[in-house]
Amino acid sequence: MVIPSSETPTVRVTNIPHTATANDLLRYLETTVGHSSVFALEIFSDYTNWKSRGVGRIQFETLEAKSKALTLAENKKLLLSSHFLCLDASSDDIIPRPALPRNRINNGALYAGFPIGPDCMSVLQSWEGVRGWVMPERQRLDFWVTHADQCFKLEIPFENILECDGYCSDEGSKPNALLLKVHYLFLC
Repeated sequence: MVIPSSETPTVRVTNIPHTATANDLLRYLETTVGHSSVFALEIFSDYTNWKSRGVGRIQFETLEAKSKALTLAENKKLLLSSHFLCLDASSDDIIPRPALPRNRINNGALYAGFPIGPDCMSVLQSWEGVRGWVMPERQRLDFWVTHADQCFKLEIPFENILECDGYCSDEGSKPNALLLKVHYLFLC
């Protein structure tokens, strides 16, 4: 399935009951659209009394869950506390992340070093349990690295990548890693 790079799993929601909390909306969507179908949601409120303005955003786990929710809303099947929720596509995610699940890698490894031969690299530092996101929608790679009980985010814009090749970390296997040659990086 080819998905336009501008499509995100996020929708704008209106007609939320003013008494509904984010937890109420989450529980309702999980029972209607599907368990674990919502990645993030927010309900906009007035700061003076923290009452709902009846408007918010929902970021679904997948584009399929978004499509199902949009279909339910079009058919007047999203009824929360006597209010039919109205959904419209949004291009602004609550939490920026890849639209396609295949571009999200959890519990990976990251190796930093320099080449010492055509198929050899001198590793200066390595990290395990790394989360990596390939984000063509934002033209960058994001890595979350945990070190000494702190989490650091490394963003690599596509324009800073000089070369990118598939790499086999095990002999005779299919490529299961990316080998990136990047401009030098400054870490703050």
